[in-house]
Amino acid sequence: MSKEEKILDFKSSKYFWLGDSKGSFKIIASLRINSKKKKSNILAFLTSGVVAGNVYSKQKLIKDPPYMFQCIVRKDEEIFLRTDLIEQKSSRKKLLDTHRNNRSRFIKIYTNYVKSNQIKNFEEINNMFFKKNFFCKVLFQGSELEFEMEFPVNHLNINNNNEWQVETGPILFPSNINSNKHELKLLPSFIHFNNFNEFDILIDFPFMKRKTEHKQNILRKIPSLIKLFTIS
Repeated sequence: MSKEEKILDFKSSKYFWLGDSKGSFKIIASLRINSKKKKSNILAFLTSGVVAGNVYSKQKLIKDPPYMFQCIVRKDEEIFLRTDLIEQKSSRKKLLDTHRNNRSRFIKIYTNYVKSNQIKNFEEINNMFFKKNFFCKVLFQGSELEFEMEFPVNHLNINNNNEWQVETGPILFPSNINSNKHELKLLPSFIHFNNFNEFDILIDFPFMKRKTEHKQNILRKIPSLIKLFTIS
């Protein structure tokens, strides 16, 4: 294993919204966006999803119709994703996603970073398979931007032929990765890879209700630099 590198501790990192009613969400993935042209560096986070509720209600705690609620957040911006859990026959025909800017006084993000060891080959994966949890950083490029996704590995396969494969999500991915015409559209996604050089991804996981510029919301063989880690 190589020298130590700091990674996000997903067990203790959280996003809080502030106000008269406060809420907390566990952070489950991050996405760093670098622009050499603009010399900017943006860090966004994906939270765990919940079934939306009528908060503090005395009855009917689950909203009707029921929907999934999930947040994408950075220091001054919140995107709330709302996805129906069943097909509705009501008048609601569109997704109820909302986007809020200039929210820094209502947002608190707590992140904790821990030392890790990089895993570089099958032998090291096999040695740690029963002993450690795995984490990942994936670095790749769009037409003008550089991206670094970070997330825990929820599912890992190995076999007796020295083969391995990661299948995990949700992670945070820019669905319009090569677009120069509009802002990035970040969505929860699901990633597959079995080497350190490329990955396949399904966008808008798990419901695939949001339209993207990709057929079946799938991208394949995206060139990348993939790093696996265990916590020291």
